Order: sequence, then C-alpha cells, then structure tokens
Amino acid sequence: MEQLTPLLQELAKSLGTTVENLWRILLQQTIVEKQITTIYMNISLWTGIILIGIGILLIIWGLIRNYKDGFGENGVVTGCTGVIIIVFALLIFGSLYWHYYTTLITLNNNPEYWALQEILSRIP
Repeated sequence: MEQLTPLLQELAKSLGTTVENLWRILLQQTIVEKQITTIYMNISLWTGIILIGIGILLIIWGLIRNYKDGFGENGVVTGCTGVIIIVFALLIFGSLYWHYYTTLITLNNNPEYWALQEILSRIP
C-alpha cells in the first residue's frame, strides 16, 4: 500500500491533476460504467434469449420432420442442432450476463472498490 501513493501521485501528475481530483473523477466514472454494463448485460440477455428461441424452433422442426419422414435421420440432426444451440447460449451468454450482473452490483454498492480496482489494474 505504501507503493500505491507515489504511483497515484505520478499518475495524477501525468494527467495534470491531484490525487483527490483523480479519485473524484473515477468515482464519477462509475455512473458511466453502470450504463455501459447495463447495455452489455441487456445485449447478452437478449442474444441468449434469441438463440434459445432459435434452438427451440429447431427442436420443434426436428420433431415435425421426424414425424413426417417416419423418424428418419434428418429430424434427429435438426433437433440435436437445436439442443447444441441452446446449451451454447446458456453457457456463453449466461456467463456473460452473470459477469456483467456482478460488476453492476459492485458499481452500485461499492464504487470506491471499483475505482481502486481500476487504478490497480493500470499500474504495471
């Protein structure tokens, strides 16, 4: 922690401000970060929902093809593709949504922690 103060002073000096002003600016930046995180959260949510919907439609289409073709191979492939899309959407976009959700909780409840993380991530 002793090393942090000189690094903060050096960073503030290179930006032409003081450490207190730099901290104030970072805390104000949390408002922007909340909005950006909410946008990313919504994009990941709706992309996942759309992909899950496509997967469900493929499963239904596969069942219809199975019924019409006398349970041939084409319907099974279509249904399995739907299941793969649903699993992919749940894993990828679900984990993205969870990441943005936890970041948003930090930004809302503890903006100082977020600001400190931002400063520490910039220090080599």
